Amino acid sequence: MTKEKEQIDKFREAARELKIDQSDAAFEATVNKIAKAPKLTKEQIKEFLRRQREGK
Repeated sequence: MTKEKEQIDKFREAARELKIDQSDAAFEATVNKIAKAPKLTKEQIKEFLRRQREGK
């Protein structure tokens, strides 16, 4: 087995353990969710990061 093949098999096993959905429909749904997300202003991003640092 080649090193590349071993890595692919490890990735697939990890995906199975995490119960990752590998279907095209799941991928498209995720892409659409990201694409339709509202754009944040710089101030909103700063506020978000501040809250993340504070653990809120």
